[in-house]
Amino acid sequence: MLRLERESALDPQHQGCGNHWRVGIALGGARRPLQLDRPGVARERFTDDGWPIGDQACFAQAARGQRLCDQPGGEFSQRLGAAPCTLHHRRLGAESEDWGHEVDGMSANVSLPTSEAKRKAIVGRTLAWWDRNRRALAWRAEPGETPDPYRVWLSEVLLQQTTAQAATPYYQAFVAKWPRVEDLAMAPVEAVMSAFAGLGYYSRARNLHACAKEIARRGGTFPSEEADLRALPGVGAYTAAAVAAIAFGRQTAPVDGNIARILARLFAVEKPIARARAELATAAHALAPSRRAGDFAQALMDIGATICRPRNPKCGLCPLARDCAAFRAGAPEAYPRRDGAKVRPRRQGAVFFARRSDGAFLARRRPAHGLLASTIELPGTPWTNKGPNGELANAAPVVARWRRLPGEVEQIFTHFALSLTVYAADFEGRAPGDCFWVAPNTVASAGFSSMMRKAVEHARTQG
Repeated sequence: MLRLERESALDPQHQGCGNHWRVGIALGGARRPLQLDRPGVARERFTDDGWPIGDQACFAQAARGQRLCDQPGGEFSQRLGAAPCTLHHRRLGAESEDWGHEVDGMSANVSLPTSEAKRKAIVGRTLAWWDRNRRALAWRAEPGETPDPYRVWLSEVLLQQTTAQAATPYYQAFVAKWPRVEDLAMAPVEAVMSAFAGLGYYSRARNLHACAKEIARRGGTFPSEEADLRALPGVGAYTAAAVAAIAFGRQTAPVDGNIARILARLFAVEKPIARARAELATAAHALAPSRRAGDFAQALMDIGATICRPRNPKCGLCPLARDCAAFRAGAPEAYPRRDGAKVRPRRQGAVFFARRSDGAFLARRRPAHGLLASTIELPGTPWTNKGPNGELANAAPVVARWRRLPGEVEQIFTHFALSLTVYAADFEGRAPGDCFWVAPNTVASAGFSSMMRKAVEHARTQG
């Protein structure tokens, strides 16, 4: 056992630990369309899927100002301004007059339809499918109902890196506590952080609060133009495009993980998504209709979540199948092309679970900036590549007879994998200056990150 009385280190009877069992889940799996509005993020998981996408902020920048109008007789093959790449329609056998001509100004890696009629057919089939099959989601306006920009924006923020199923109770709790953007702006930032606990990427909570305050300062009205939305605190390219299209019907094209995958298959893009952002942004903006742009964007999101899945896509149910180059080539799962898997570095650390006789335990708040900012955590060591080593004694919050619990708690973050060893002890003294007592029945609402919730649960079950 670990005695933090500056006398001894680890009690040998607790150091075997050869039968460690691991607790934890990867932060990927089935996720909502990837929102990469945060600079430098390159998540390796989509929403509702599990494949790489890269920094989504580049999508909206790639084709900015190059949207195609929905005018009769317009040419879908006019200059789109994408980065150079190579057509491959002959390899796919696409000899139809509607497919495969080189687009003026770009030798495209995207095989685009060359007629306005073809583009309108794609849009029409997509919208007709959505009218019959749209998902009923808590934040979605009903047909004929005017979307509330506040709820559209709130849902898009909550859905980043999160499945619709997981985000729904959070969304419902937010609108119950703060039904208007002005209500959210007036809430203490700590309350917003606590309401966000468990969703991960906690900088979103601070940005959410900052943006709400800015909108409240403007009288509670959201701007309707994509560029003005993009200028709001914490609003990135994807979120701005999504709100502009869904809430205000602007002719723009949000590109999330699901939509990127659809486009990569529709046009059989040979580059991995992370290197095809310009082409995909160009294709998305070219398809965006002037009418029902929000419905079209949401239809693509639903197709990506339910039909055009990364594995076992349901091509027979897809309204885009007849136009899909990957489907016609007989290899839809071969797209999107994938880069080689990157190995995440592994970090290690230790946390301390000091429990009182009434079940309360010591916790503290993380710094306001950085990873898991302002969330509640168990006291512990820094997370390093070499593990805590000699830092254990100095990191423990109080002097007690600490014992190392069997197993470890693991979590996969964007840029590294983390393993935490958990130490537990009984303690009846006063909480030190940087810590406070947490009642056992308040863990869910106290503001713990999912990583720390797992550590607390591990301590409770193994201690």
